[in-house]
Formats: sequence, structure tokens, C-alpha cells
Amino acid sequence: VLSQDGSHYIVNGVKKWITSGRYADYFTTLVNTEKGFALLLIERHEDQVSTKAIKTSYSAAAGTAYVEFNDVIVPVQNVIGDLGKGFYYTMSNFNHERWAMAVAGNTMSRLMIEEAFKWAAGREIFRKRLIDQPVIRFKLAQMVAEIESVH
Repeated sequence: VLSQDGSHYIVNGVKKWITSGRYADYFTTLVNTEKGFALLLIERHEDQVSTKAIKTSYSAAAGTAYVEFNDVIVPVQNVIGDLGKGFYYTMSNFNHERWAMAVAGNTMSRLMIEEAFKWAAGREIFRKRLIDQPVIRFKLAQMVAEIESVH
């Protein structure tokens, strides 16, 4: 909400799954304003911004956090870019991030399938290579089809 004199915003809300949120002094935050979404740089104030650790399956050193904003006063000078374009700015960042994650996931899947083929070709069961068993060949073919559909 923009203050009556127009000098600052008053921000209330939460952010979840913020990497390094436990240690951050500043938060880039997408907020809804009267003129549309805006990207704000919010400084940590101990009485207005609080963080709680979120337990994750990876390292606790990442400081992943749940962040709460309680009547945080943010000067209008802390608007990043143009008012109303905050959603665009946020999505343009996520675009690259998500693409990189998808590519990495697909690459790892391809490497796992390659290893499965090598293992099945080298393992013997019932006096035959495992890869010569129809059920195993079918399972490998299914895995390949799923990964190829992403490529």
C-alpha cells in the first residue's frame, strides 16, 4: 500500500522457499500495488522482517527460509524498474532459471539411462545377459521414450 504522502510503501505478506533468506539483508520482492505489480528492494528490519528456517533435503547451509513482512516501510526509491512491470521482470529471471533446471534434469536422466544400459549389458542372469530379457528391454525402452519426449 502506498502511503498517503506517496513517499513509501507499507508491505505485509510472506515469501516461501527463499534460498539464503536466513542470512539476507535485502529481499527482492514482487508486490501488488495500485498501479500493478512492482518489484521492490526490501531491507531487513528486525522488528518488521522475520525469517524462519525451512528444512530441506539439501544442505542447511543454503539458509532456505520462510520470510514474513509485517508493516515494512519501503521508500518509493526502492522500486526496481517501472511500476506495473514487476511480474515481467520476475518471469524473465525465472525463464532462464527454470530452463537451466530442465536441461540439467534431462541431462542427468540421459546419463542414468546410459548407465542402466551398461549395467544390463554386463549383468548375467539365467545364463543370459540381463539386457536380453524381454521385460528389461521393455523397461529400458519405456525410460528412453519418456526422456526423448522431453528432448
